[in-house]
Amino acid sequence: GSQHSLDIAASLLSNCVEKHERCGQEITALPSRVLDVGLTGDMIRLIDSRGLSGKYISLSHCWGSSETLTLTEESYESYLSGISISHLPKTFSDAIIIARHLETRYVWIDSLCIMQENQDDWARESGRMTDVYSNAYLVIAANHAKDGNGGCFHNREARPQAKINLPDLFEIVVQLSYAGEEVRWRGTEFEEEPLSGRGWALQERVLAQRILHYGTRQIYLECNHGIRGEDGCNFDDRYCCNLNDLDGKRELEDRPNYRSRASFEHGMWNNLLRQYGLRKLTKATDKLPAISGLARLFEDYLTADYVAGIWSDDLIEGLAWQSIGNGAPASLTQYTGPSWSWASYGGCAATGLRGHWKDVSQIEEWYVELQNQENPFGEVKSGWIRIHGPL
Repeated sequence: GSQHSLDIAASLLSNCVEKHERCGQEITALPSRVLDVGLTGDMIRLIDSRGLSGKYISLSHCWGSSETLTLTEESYESYLSGISISHLPKTFSDAIIIARHLETRYVWIDSLCIMQENQDDWARESGRMTDVYSNAYLVIAANHAKDGNGGCFHNREARPQAKINLPDLFEIVVQLSYAGEEVRWRGTEFEEEPLSGRGWALQERVLAQRILHYGTRQIYLECNHGIRGEDGCNFDDRYCCNLNDLDGKRELEDRPNYRSRASFEHGMWNNLLRQYGLRKLTKATDKLPAISGLARLFEDYLTADYVAGIWSDDLIEGLAWQSIGNGAPASLTQYTGPSWSWASYGGCAATGLRGHWKDVSQIEEWYVELQNQENPFGEVKSGWIRIHGPL
C-alpha cells in the first residue's frame, strides 16, 4: 500500500478514463446498499442507496476459509451507524485505501452489502450482479489473496533483470518476462492466482467495464480495450470475451465462424460456460446463481427464456452438452439442477455443436420451478422437458 503502488493504480485507471470511450460512465445508479467510506477517518458506514446515483467501486475477492465479516439482520442497524476499519479483513481495508486514493466515496462488498442469512435478500441481490459489476466505476480484484487476510497489497519479489554492457557506450538494464508471460494467452488468464479458480469471480471479471487486478507479481488494469500491466506490457484482448461485442456494432463478416448474430451470441455464452466449469464453488447450490448475472445480461440479447441454464431458442443443441472430466454430479446430497442441464454436473461442460447438423427432434413443452422468485436465473427446485423425436 505504498504511495508508489497507489499512484501506479491511479495512473493505469486515468489512462483508461481519459482515453477509452468504450469503458463506461463514471456516474451510474448505485446498488441497493453500499459502504460510504469517505476520504479519511477510521470509520465507514453502510447506507441504503436505492434510487441514488454516484461513482462506486466493487470488490472481487476470495472468501476462503478465514472468518469473513458479514451483514445480517442482527448487524444491520449497527452497520448503518458505522463500522470500524480496524475490524475489517485486510482485503476490505486495502480496498478502502485504494478507493480513497482514487477519491471514490462508495464501495460495494458482497458480504457487507447483502444479508447473508436472509434467503430473499440474498436471492434478490445476487440476481442484480449484472448491474453491480457492470455499472461500477472500477472493480478491484484481489487476485493473489486466497482469503480475506491476504489483502490487495503484499511484498513482491523483484522482477527478474539482466544487465547488458555495450562496449564503449553504456550499460543498460533490461526487465525480463516472468515465466509463462512469454506465451500471450497465459498473460491474460492469471491462472495461478487463487481468485481465478473461484466460480463467482468469472462474472465479476467479465461484467466489469474496468478491473484493477492486484496480482502476485504486479498490478494490471483490464478494460474493454485490453489489459495493461504496470510494467507496460499490453494485451489487446480481454480475458475470455468482450461483452461490448454483443452490442452489434461489429459486423458478422469479422466472425466467419458464425452463421448469424444469434449463433455468435450463443457461441460467446458457450465459451463462458467452459471457463465457468473450470472453476470451483464452495456451495454446490451456487451453480446457477454464480453465473446468473451473465445470464440476465444475455437474456436481453437472445430474447429467449432461461431454462435451468439452457436457452429456450436453442434447447436441442443445449441439451447436447458433453461432460469434460470424470462426469461426477455437482453434489450427491443437494439439488443443483435437472439431470439434463449442465448445472447438475460438477465439472466443465462442453456446449455448442460444430459442423453442419439439423434437428431431428422438437421441444414440445418445458417447465422449471424456481427456488426463489427474486432471481429467475438462480437456484431451481425442479424441471422437466418434453421432446418429440425418433428413438
